[in-house]
Parts: sequence; structure tokens; C-alpha cells
Amino acid sequence: FRSDEEMEIDCTKLIASQLGTFMHGKLEGKAVEGYTNEERLFHSIDGVVISGAIDLQQQTPDGVVIIDYKFVKAWSVMQQKDDWVTQLNIYKWLVETVKKKKVCGLQICAIIKDYTPHSNQEGYPEAEAVMIDIPMWDSVKTETYVRNRLEMHRTAKQAQEFGEELEPCTD
Repeated sequence: FRSDEEMEIDCTKLIASQLGTFMHGKLEGKAVEGYTNEERLFHSIDGVVISGAIDLQQQTPDGVVIIDYKFVKAWSVMQQKDDWVTQLNIYKWLVETVKKKKVCGLQICAIIKDYTPHSNQEGYPEAEAVMIDIPMWDSVKTETYVRNRLEMHRTAKQAQEFGEELEPCTD
């Protein structure tokens, strides 16, 4: 789409997203010593401000563990989610760059909306909520990823300004 006016959204498809937003709010409302809830960090790179809202940061003797809540169906937990790896590694990069704190772990707290306790399916989650460890990238890999994404956006903006065909966006 070249403009917001061209975009159509079926509001009935937003219910799950709104329930997730509601649950995030409930979880963020609890202050616990040693944890930081819902912190937004900002960092400027090549004149562009990058920001991320980190759901939960656990302070440990070894460093910070970043935790992100996901309200998902069971199949999401049963497959590798590259988007989760990318998102949490960008959060790691922000914490290490902005707060100058070492990150020692990345986790998804997956809350399974359609959990069935007696499923025999291989790889099925063991409980309604599961913690998933996310592999950590080094800071060079993450910053390279961010810079490449910024370049993609600059290229798309330039193509739009010249009336050229744009690459399709992901959902």
C-alpha cells in the first residue's frame, strides 16, 4: 500500500490482538523487586531513532534476562519463530547499548490460548504457559541486521518518491 487510505482492516480480526494487549496490561501492573516492567528504550543510529518496549527484565547476578510475553496458539510454540529471535536480540542490543548492562538470557513467556492438557502431539506445550529460551546474537550481528533494515526502508522511501514499484511488505 502506498498510503493508509488504501489499507482495509477487518476489525473482527483484531480481537485476539486486543486480548493480548489487555493481558500485557495486567502483567505489567505488578511491581516485583528485581524486575523491571515495560521499559521503552531509544537509540539513534544513522539519524533514525530505534525503540523497543521490553515487557520484563529480570536482574540476576550474571546480568539481565529479557522476557517477552506472547499470547499464542499451541502451534506457535511448536515451531521455530524467527521473528521472536530477531525481536529479543534487538531488545538485547538496546539494553546493552543504552543501559550498558550485560544481557545473559532471552526468554519468551508463551501463554497458550488454545491449550489442551491431554494432547499427545509431539512437541506440544507441557502447560498453559511455558518459558522458551531464545538464542542470543552478538552485538555485531544485531547492529548489522538493524542497519540492513534501515537501508531497506530508505531504498523503499526513495523508490516511492520516484514513483517506482515497491517491494511487497511483510504482514
